[in-house]
Amino acid sequence: MTQVPRIINPKLAGKLTFTAADKGTPAYEVIREQMIVAGKAFPQRGIYSLAMRDEVLLFGPENYPEDDPMASPSGMACEQPSAEDLEIFRDKRPFTEGPLKDEYGTFVSAFAPVLDPRSGKVVMVVGIDILAGDWKAQVNAARRAPLLAR
Repeated sequence: MTQVPRIINPKLAGKLTFTAADKGTPAYEVIREQMIVAGKAFPQRGIYSLAMRDEVLLFGPENYPEDDPMASPSGMACEQPSAEDLEIFRDKRPFTEGPLKDEYGTFVSAFAPVLDPRSGKVVMVVGIDILAGDWKAQVNAARRAPLLAR
């Protein structure tokens, strides 16, 4: 998970406004493509970005197809952010939460910041949602692996 934010160029991410105007811009399209490619490397439901503007969390590029029910247009506000969702912009520490249930399903979610290397400021946060059932299966498989290797 922590590898995904590392592939995002902070300077490029800094060009995003996290508004509908971003769609189609080179910064948006490059970051979106990076998320799509990264999403092929491990099981997940979605990879997305968040930025804080005037104490409101806004969605930006993501790997969801536009017609996916979980897709959020760039600039859409995150309706019910958790305290941790907001805190990451201050403490800059990655975190995982869940399983949490919402109208789309039950997920384990991980979040990590993309930091400006000069200022240390959080440019954006990358979030990854994994369906709780898939997460549990991966954990169980990892637990069984040492037993099966004998």
